[in-house]
Amino acid sequence: MTVYAIGGPSSEVVKSTDGGRRWRVTEKFNSVTDLAINPQNPAIVHAVGWRGVFKTRDGGRRWRDASAGLPEDFLTSVALDPRRPERLYVGTEDGNIWKTVNSGRAWRVAGSPWYFDEVEELAIDPREPETIYAGTGGAGINKSTNGGLSWEAANTPVCPLRVKACGH
Repeated sequence: MTVYAIGGPSSEVVKSTDGGRRWRVTEKFNSVTDLAINPQNPAIVHAVGWRGVFKTRDGGRRWRDASAGLPEDFLTSVALDPRRPERLYVGTEDGNIWKTVNSGRAWRVAGSPWYFDEVEELAIDPREPETIYAGTGGAGINKSTNGGLSWEAANTPVCPLRVKACGH
């Protein structure tokens, strides 16, 4: 089993190909905050953080910048559409969500309804990939059912930072 993680003093991307017995650094990025692994091809991974979005197609041997068109902002979260892995969403420290439909060659704003509340986590419903959840630092969990065109509160009783979605 291949496992990717964020670790080390400068938040580098590390990888284990033997279920966690041994690890190796794939890249020493500065301040990586989140990873998205392509469920159709686990050699394709996106890493986000202070320096933008980076993508590997070869399990971490080589990384390329996939930030064209993104503002110079601290990226806090990333989610990959499980049915269309070329479609990615990233959240920012200042409450914006950006979307690409071509693996990071171009980006557009997919929402910024949180007025400076950090987008801590993004999750895509694997059964309905147009449904996206955003966990924020102060505005709770918000939900879009149209690929990020509009957002509404998900009626959570607390303000959680992390949110995940599964197909069960």
